[in-house]
Amino acid sequence: MGISKQQVITEAFNSDLGKFLSLTTGEIKLSLKEANDVVQNLTKTFMDMVRDVQDIRLMADKLVDNEDNKELKKQILKSCDTYFDKVQSGTIGFQFYDKLTQRLTHTSENIKQLKKMSNDPASLVDPERWEKLMNDIEKRYNMESDRELFHSLMDGGSVKEAVNLAAENKNKTGEIELF
Repeated sequence: MGISKQQVITEAFNSDLGKFLSLTTGEIKLSLKEANDVVQNLTKTFMDMVRDVQDIRLMADKLVDNEDNKELKKQILKSCDTYFDKVQSGTIGFQFYDKLTQRLTHTSENIKQLKKMSNDPASLVDPERWEKLMNDIEKRYNMESDRELFHSLMDGGSVKEAVNLAAENKNKTGEIELF
């Protein structure tokens, strides 16, 4: 018995789909690697800057509190405090980078799972396989905003609506989400 025309089409589709999913996963992983290298360098630079300011603070503390040094010491310490505030603000940027990295890693893993399913056409029409995939995806979420996005989309909302809802709910709390 030969291969049917439908089987040939399905295999070609799955092959092309698999290649496309691999390409998308590869692009995500390459972007993460490149960004990670840059962020590691930035993190090292930030840590060096914090050490430098701590050294300056220690030197300022050693200044004798006479009339000549009193105002200078006060200005140096104030500048150190201002600088530490700026570093703290930069640290929040690193937290958002970490959140982005988690999301892209999850996306890459989701695509990998979908590619596995596409290699077995029967699994693409198996409700149990889809339910397992959806449960696996949901379990990986660490942030409430991601769970809200997921649930909104699974309930039939559009991408735009789901993104707006997740962002709106996050803005209502006014807090940085810990993950």
